[in-house]
Amino acid sequence: VTQLSASGKGYAREKRRAWNNLVSEVYSLPRVTAAAKLMPSLGIAPGFALDLTTEDVDGRAWDFNHADMRARARAKVKNQRPMFIIGSPMCRSFSSWQALNSVIHPRDPSTMVREKARAVMHMNFMAELYQVQLDEDRFFVHGHPAGATSWSLPSIEKLLGQKGVQRVTGDQCQY
Repeated sequence: VTQLSASGKGYAREKRRAWNNLVSEVYSLPRVTAAAKLMPSLGIAPGFALDLTTEDVDGRAWDFNHADMRARARAKVKNQRPMFIIGSPMCRSFSSWQALNSVIHPRDPSTMVREKARAVMHMNFMAELYQVQLDEDRFFVHGHPAGATSWSLPSIEKLLGQKGVQRVTGDQCQY
C-alpha cells in the first residue's frame, strides 16, 4: 500500500486485513505467489494461486469449467479479501494467431463455437472477480494480449469504463 504512495497510517486497517493474502493469482501457475514465498524481502505477502495445476482442500484441480469450482473461487476471494488479484485467463479463443490458424487448418465449426462459449464464460467469471475487487476498494491486474478480441467483450468493456480502471500495454518479455 505504501508503494502506491499511500500513507501507512491511512490504510492501516486495510494493510492488517490484507497482509496474509496481499497478492493472489487466478488462472495462473503460482508465479508471483511462489516468488513472494521464496523472497520475503520483497515485502509481498503471498495469497492463493487458483489454476488447473493447483488443488483445493479436497485435492481437486481448480477447473473453472465446473460451476462448483467457480463458486469456491468466489467464496475464497470474498473470504480472504486479497489486496491484489492477478488474472491470466486463457487467451487461445481470443487470439489473432488462433483465428489465422483456423483459416489455414480448418476445424469443426461446432467445436470452435463450444470453445468460444467456454472462453467467454471464463472471461466473464474473471470479470466478476475483478468487480468484487473494485466494489471493495481493492485492485486487480488482468493479463491478456493487447490484440486479443476479449477486450471487446461486454464484461471487460464494463470494467474498463469504471473509474480507476486503466488499460496499459506492456512488453510481456520484460516480465
